[in-house]
Amino acid sequence: WDSLDSFWIVERDDISRHTAPAKILLTSKKIFMPHIVIPLSDDIGTDEMHEVLSRVHTEKFQTEPLPDRIMRKLGF
Repeated sequence: WDSLDSFWIVERDDISRHTAPAKILLTSKKIFMPHIVIPLSDDIGTDEMHEVLSRVHTEKFQTEPLPDRIMRKLGF
């Protein structure tokens, strides 16, 4: 947890053509991996996850990194 700076939880996206699951966006202090995206399964509540993460890190607004958005649009 020491190498992480902040987190943001993106709710499930039902607006786009492909339904995107909820995900956790983490900002890292590391140079080669500054952004980490973790998709959440439907069984995990975002409220529960927010409660746990807010105990160890600050919440800062983030958007999904461009390469991840492109990969999702292409179906990866």
